[in-house]
Amino acid sequence: MAAQSRNYTRIVALIYLLLPYTLIKQKLFWRFRKPTTLLPDFICIGAQKSATTWLHQQLSAHPGICMPAVKEIHYFDWFFYRSLSWYGKYFQNCGNKIRGEVTPGYSVIEKGRIEFIRRIMPNVKIILILRDPAERAWSSARFHFAKELQRPLKDITNEEFIAHFNKPWVHQRGDYETILSKWKEVIPAEKFLVILHEELTADPKRVMSIVLKFLGADENSHSILPGRYNVSEEMNMPDEVRNYLKSNYKSMVADLQKNHQIDTSLWKNYKAE
Repeated sequence: MAAQSRNYTRIVALIYLLLPYTLIKQKLFWRFRKPTTLLPDFICIGAQKSATTWLHQQLSAHPGICMPAVKEIHYFDWFFYRSLSWYGKYFQNCGNKIRGEVTPGYSVIEKGRIEFIRRIMPNVKIILILRDPAERAWSSARFHFAKELQRPLKDITNEEFIAHFNKPWVHQRGDYETILSKWKEVIPAEKFLVILHEELTADPKRVMSIVLKFLGADENSHSILPGRYNVSEEMNMPDEVRNYLKSNYKSMVADLQKNHQIDTSLWKNYKAE
């Protein structure tokens, strides 16, 4: 009987996992998974290659903030079939500290999952770091080819780089307009903080002060940790690649300024646009 019960549970879990994410699945998730109080107070959702690892390290060093030892839990994208209790275990030793996590992959999850986040964490705060989209894409490509594929960057042709940028999942990570529109439809403006990578690198102390104030953490209990993290291999961007990326993101940058009042003046690739 016990074996039959285990098999039934596996079958139900498999069916649930294979179902497309719909409102029906969301309601089933909420009905059969008991909510836990061990959930984060804030989440940094990216963007990818925009100093999210740096931010994770800085926040981890703050005495009033509790971050998981592992960056990028990926609960709401990769491991959404798991229970809320599984997710909550990452925060079970936080006590009364402000709890948070950093997973850039959350930036591109579907709206239904964002609504679920808002439902189970009505007061959650969201941080999004934006970087010049051409520079972000170039950094991501260097990381992909050099570290993930273990290929020398000098051997990668411009055509290969451009083909990489044309992959849907790559373009999705840099589509800030869609990311912002989707998240801001669900998360109230006062609980959504956008910071710029360029401001962060120019004056990390000032930006960290803004972040800590947004989180309600003591701004005087933290000193900036030196160093860079998760750095992509260096290589100058070829003119052909730069021109392609500028053309690819030109309209999106204009939409950010128009629809979300994002100051993109620090994005050197678009200063003359």
